[in-house]
Amino acid sequence: MKNGDINIDEIKEIIEAAKRLGVEINEDKAIKWLKDIKSAEETPEDLIIDESQGIYGHEFQLIDFDSKELERFRKIAEIVGIPNSEGIETAISLSGSAAQGKVQRFPGDLDYFERVNIIAPTKEEACKISGQIIRKKSFGQIIFSGLPIN
Repeated sequence: MKNGDINIDEIKEIIEAAKRLGVEINEDKAIKWLKDIKSAEETPEDLIIDESQGIYGHEFQLIDFDSKELERFRKIAEIVGIPNSEGIETAISLSGSAAQGKVQRFPGDLDYFERVNIIAPTKEEACKISGQIIRKKSFGQIIFSGLPIN
C-alpha cells in the first residue's frame, strides 16, 4: 500500500524495528518527514533564505527546522556560543541530527557548529587567545552548571 510516494509497509517495518530496539517513533511524523524529503528531492533548490526569521540552509536542512523552537535555539546558542569581541569573530548555527526530533518522541540533543576567527599578528598569539577563550568559556560553563571548580 502506498501513500503518495511513501511505502507505508516500509514505514511499518521501520517502526517495528525501532520498537524491537526500544526506540519510540511517531508514525504520523515519520511519514510526513519522509514525504517532505521526497518532495524536496523532486524540487531541489540548493539554498533557501528566510529573512523574516533570520534563517537559511539547504532545503533538506530546513525540512527538519521547527520555527516554533527558534527562540529556544537562540537562547541555548547564547549559552554555548563564544561571544564576538575585539579580534574575535564568531558565527554559530544548528547542525547534526536535528531530524531525530521529527520521528523520535524524545530526541537526544541539539547540535551546534561554531566558526571562530581569531585576528592576531602571529600564529602563537592566535593560539594564546584561543586557549584563553576556551578556558574562559569552559570555566563559565562549569559555574553555570553548578559543578565545583578545583
